[in-house]
Amino acid sequence: MPGAAVESNVRVAVRCRPLNSREKGLNSKVCLSMNSTQTTIINPKGGEKKTFTFDHSYWMDTLQSQVYNDLGRPILDKAFQGYNGTIFAYGQTGSGKSWSMMGDPDSADLKGIIPQMNEDMFKRIHEEMSSDESVQYLVSVSYLEIYQEAVHDLLNPSGEDLR
Repeated sequence: MPGAAVESNVRVAVRCRPLNSREKGLNSKVCLSMNSTQTTIINPKGGEKKTFTFDHSYWMDTLQSQVYNDLGRPILDKAFQGYNGTIFAYGQTGSGKSWSMMGDPDSADLKGIIPQMNEDMFKRIHEEMSSDESVQYLVSVSYLEIYQEAVHDLLNPSGEDLR
């Protein structure tokens, strides 16, 4: 049906991080704007603009809880329905992947997707097991980094690369 909204199993989001101290020291200017699902990149030399559409576009001041509620919570909901889920954070070094995923786990307002998802997951497991003692759960987690064509398991203290 043309024009009908279609729910997808894949969501693509982009997040703009604030300028870092180095960029501020160089008097760098922000060269993009965001509005809901639209991200516009502005060429600082010529002023031409290119606009891209994503499922979510998050500006510098977007709360970690908003990112989690939009991206992490739906994956957790599907996991409790029996589906596997993956969050794939992509970007160059220093682009904010770790901030979005981990944030500051010791701060309620600054926790990233992973700490928020873990808290929600184990809370739900506890609630379901408390109401039905026959329920059992097996939790399996991978935390991988692909860097210079090598896969690193960040939860493996041996530091050996995966093949």
